[in-house]
Amino acid sequence: MIKNDLENALSGKLDVSKARAKKIIDTFFSEVKHGLKNEGRVELRGFGIFLVKNKKTGIARNPRTNEVVQIKSGKTVKFRSGKKLNF
Repeated sequence: MIKNDLENALSGKLDVSKARAKKIIDTFFSEVKHGLKNEGRVELRGFGIFLVKNKKTGIARNPRTNEVVQIKSGKTVKFRSGKKLNF
């Protein structure tokens, strides 16, 4: 399923225009991003938890050239599924 499929499903189930469904989904994603940026965690009970994790610096090797590459530290988002999402 892609975002467009989600918009179509939401539009049909809520009996709203596709433009309104797109705005709802975009707002949801925006709020999740805002929560991760400010608090580092977004919990949707039963569905799962989005967490911001720190990535360590390190050394890797380019498989094509076998050249050593430095990996910078940074942040990434991890997801842990909730009980209702497990099937």
